[in-house]
Amino acid sequence: MCISFLSVAAFSQQLPCDIGPKTIRAYSVADSNSICLVWPTNEYRLELRIARRVYTNRPSAWQDWVQVYAVANFANQASKYCDTNVTSGIHYEYRISALITNYVCNYRTEIPYWHYQYISTGTEVPLRISAVS
Repeated sequence: MCISFLSVAAFSQQLPCDIGPKTIRAYSVADSNSICLVWPTNEYRLELRIARRVYTNRPSAWQDWVQVYAVANFANQASKYCDTNVTSGIHYEYRISALITNYVCNYRTEIPYWHYQYISTGTEVPLRISAVS
């Protein structure tokens, strides 16, 4: 039995064509009344936008997204955003939108496309336990 491992550093630098370009991997770092989102740079990113809304799992109560960050120049180097306009105890949802184009397999990206990722986080947000019936 042969087992091989692909190191994370090598994987994040070179992706085969069937996987596509590096995507944004966002995670939150809670620090007092701020939430920081961090992701790797991506040389194929032309534009980056971050929007926020108060989180709810009830679609009828969803709020509109409010853009809190946008960058077009040097978007490929953007790797962090800290939201200092948050309230402890409030559960937020962030939408990270990236305009991607022309990575090495450009037959798939001749026309730029938007890539979306979402993360739900907050500071001092209580854990929720769901009952099983």
